[in-house]
Amino acid sequence: MPPYGEHFRNFFSKSDSNVFQALASLWDSAPSVKEGLMYALQKKEAHIEARRFLELVIAEQFTKADGSTDLYLGRESIFPGLSAWPIPHDAPYKYELDRCILAIIENIFMEAGLYEKWSQDVMEDARKRSRERHLMALNDTNSGGETKLSAASSNQALTIVHMQGALMLHLLGLIIALLVFISEIISSGCASTTISK
Repeated sequence: MPPYGEHFRNFFSKSDSNVFQALASLWDSAPSVKEGLMYALQKKEAHIEARRFLELVIAEQFTKADGSTDLYLGRESIFPGLSAWPIPHDAPYKYELDRCILAIIENIFMEAGLYEKWSQDVMEDARKRSRERHLMALNDTNSGGETKLSAASSNQALTIVHMQGALMLHLLGLIIALLVFISEIISSGCASTTISK
């Protein structure tokens, strides 16, 4: 873990749990998160850090051109949490209860549930930049395959943002058509009353 995690090591070493004491005895510091993750890859060790930050660093620094990575995150966190349910460890309903805790925490502390969406967007953007960086490096080394890689990296799914102009133009056309229709009804109604008089 990076040097600022020394207080966790002290906490684990003073714990009553034999597992936490054993973890504290194996604990070693890495100069940075990136170097700690490199140690994890090379020496088959684990690196301990805040989950979201690890996800971001892995997405930015360790994602390959195909979107895969050699690193993974454990399912559980070893850091003590502030929220918990008194249920068995592998209970089948644990996921739903975790989701409820997260929803409560999000609504109270994290801007009414937008935290997960923001986190997913940041991770996807980091993975995309990493893939593009790898593709650019691959383009530089393989000048012959430049057009194929450029075409592959330029493919992107259309979103509402991309279609915004066409949708606005369509809406404007519908409004104009509605106004013309209403004016025709009004003018035909006026014409029929004029003829009958």
